[in-house]
Amino acid sequence: RWEGSRKTGAKAIWDRAANLLAPSKLLLHATSDDERERSEMTMPGRRWCVVPNGTGIGAARGERQPGPPRLLFVGRIDPIKALDNLIAALGKLPEAVALTIAGQGDAVYVETLRRQCAAAGVCGQVRFTGFADGAAKAKLYAEADLAITPSHSENFGMVVAEALARGIPVVSTPTGAIEQLVGADAG
Repeated sequence: RWEGSRKTGAKAIWDRAANLLAPSKLLLHATSDDERERSEMTMPGRRWCVVPNGTGIGAARGERQPGPPRLLFVGRIDPIKALDNLIAALGKLPEAVALTIAGQGDAVYVETLRRQCAAAGVCGQVRFTGFADGAAKAKLYAEADLAITPSHSENFGMVVAEALARGIPVVSTPTGAIEQLVGADAG
């Protein structure tokens, strides 16, 4: 587990209950080899199949609009996603970069990130849109120059698949299925 994991006691109880109640012929599904390997530690001796999440082919990006480079984060707003690291890095860049953060999370944590933006002097560069799906999410992808996933841990990293399907480059930490999606020697 990620060192910042919360609710480790509840997760341990869940793991124990699942091991006791799961039938021996159960076939478990994981979205990546990494997820399967981590899950095998808590559910040893079970059969697993790895079936990655799929994504439809998104609309191609339109013509690049003038302005600073546009980064896009799509996902749950949670400490495991390492948005604090992304905001800190944004404040150290020599030129302006626009960052859109699309997702929902605990209001207290979102406010902590907003305060961090203020302290780093990047409030004018960061836009929090809230949850986006369907046409709203497609529009965010169409406007992005780069998708970014700085997570400490991911099972699959759906945003990577969605961005790549639209021809958008991705910068990501190598966690979950991301290395499988892009290859170990990518970038």
